[in-house]
Amino acid sequence: MKSKNLVKKRLLNFVKDEISKGRYPGRIELEKRFHIDIRSYFPFAIREVYESVGVDYKTVKEEIVKNRVKLAVQKRRRFPDKEQGRKAICRYIRYNVKRGFYPRYTDVDRHLKINVISYFRTLREAYEAAGIEYPRSLEKMYEDRKKMGKKILNFVSNEVSKDNYPKAKKMEKIFKIQLVTYFPRGIIEVYSSIGIDYYKIREKRLQKIKSRFGSIEKGREEITKFIIKNAKHGRCVGHREITERLKLNLNKYFSGIKEAYDYVGIEYRKDPNPLISIEKQEKLRKISLAILKKLGFKIINERGINEDICVKDKEGNIIPVELKAYRHNLFFPNRLPYLTKNTKNEIEQVRRYMKKYNSPYGIIFTTTDKIKIGIPKDVKLFKATDIFEFLQRSNLENFIRDFNWIRNTYTSESKNIKINEIRERVLEFFKNEYKKGRKPTIHTIQEEFNIDIRTYFLGTMREIYQNCNIPPLRRLKEKARVEKTTSLSPFLSYPV
Repeated sequence: MKSKNLVKKRLLNFVKDEISKGRYPGRIELEKRFHIDIRSYFPFAIREVYESVGVDYKTVKEEIVKNRVKLAVQKRRRFPDKEQGRKAICRYIRYNVKRGFYPRYTDVDRHLKINVISYFRTLREAYEAAGIEYPRSLEKMYEDRKKMGKKILNFVSNEVSKDNYPKAKKMEKIFKIQLVTYFPRGIIEVYSSIGIDYYKIREKRLQKIKSRFGSIEKGREEITKFIIKNAKHGRCVGHREITERLKLNLNKYFSGIKEAYDYVGIEYRKDPNPLISIEKQEKLRKISLAILKKLGFKIINERGINEDICVKDKEGNIIPVELKAYRHNLFFPNRLPYLTKNTKNEIEQVRRYMKKYNSPYGIIFTTTDKIKIGIPKDVKLFKATDIFEFLQRSNLENFIRDFNWIRNTYTSESKNIKINEIRERVLEFFKNEYKKGRKPTIHTIQEEFNIDIRTYFLGTMREIYQNCNIPPLRRLKEKARVEKTTSLSPFLSYPV
């Protein structure tokens, strides 16, 4: 909590300094600068940031958008000075025209790695600045684009007359084009060409959303009615269903789904319950941070923008860390629904982050031992046995209870209840049999309850004896633990 408050303080101080310079940083800029997801610190995102520094978000919204556009243009420019870029384009045009080639937008972009529009309004203007007549072949192409541009503007004008304001995606779908080919500055240029301020349109869209309920309180009432109505029928509606059915953004009225249910006074018991997944993830995060600190890594961010944890090694490399809080019977890798089509599994996922930070390797912590593929050399995998052994060696036994809870717990509430019921029945049966002088074995228990005992007791008979506070018949010989150095990458090693 202390580190979270510190990040918030630094972020707000940065925003204050930027405002004093006449700049208004946006959400993306702040997230990249501080390596955070801003909603984890400010539930109402950028609006709450500006209100926290005493600035009305509505008054500076247009400035924030302009600042974002300015940053995008600066990023696209190779030259710090605009005049240097203009001269470079002119030299490139003159050089190629002497050899009988007339460069187009894409040629300049491909060879000089810059966008003509960042330095000239049009390619024609660039040719005129270079002192060369604009060629007829490009003139014809320009005329064709002009015709298509007129079609797009006519379409937008007709829609605006009906009080509809089409977005860029809709235009591209209808005309089967890329909008930036005809309007280099995108949707802003389209609306400004017909005399409409695009920033005011965005404000209108927000007003439409707000006008549905009139106020936040009325919006909350609609959400609570929907939750109560479904709860009466035994249904626990989630974030996505509320958003889709009521056509609203839940985060505008509550900080999350749990707050919405707390507001109504109903326990959130979704099956599978995402709150259990979050709790498992958070427990594994604490365990992983403790291990990483013991290994000498410097924690950059406990919660990255995309990666779960971001650390720095002794050589100064930024290393992405992924957490996979799986139950003991799940396989790794496990195809996850939120991964993109290009990302086959968790290993490809961490490699994406490695490419982003130019990292020599990545780290994955998982609570399962069922590894079904070979692990590449540039990915260090801490599987369940690695984590457990490290916790024992490094005087971190206080985390073992949480570690076992992650491995034993289902994300499904009903499954956890069922497992706990069967565990209680097995323990009761064992105590009764023991009182009668019988010593039930694994086979007798499995036959009695028609179960696989490993599903309910990870340590099998030893765990049953411990739960019943009965000393085992004989001391089970503990197998000598052999260090599996083959599973460890050369850049990481456990402390002796």
